[in-house]
Amino acid sequence: MQGFYYDPENNPLDTPSGKIEFYSTSIHEHWPNDPERPEVPHWVEESDEHHERVTSDRAKDYPFLLMSNHPR
Repeated sequence: MQGFYYDPENNPLDTPSGKIEFYSTSIHEHWPNDPERPEVPHWVEESDEHHERVTSDRAKDYPFLLMSNHPR
């Protein structure tokens, strides 16, 4: 990251633009209308496919909640 910090043009990141992206062009291209995975990240409290909350019914049986980034 130091190379990118000092000279981003000659040390691009591994993103479509080579820069830090807050808007995902890849998600927009493949899943433009997905409410759970929008182009700009945001917190999803709960949905039909996302039940990982410490306040959910499932947490009574599985109280340990691990938050992690998605592996490549």
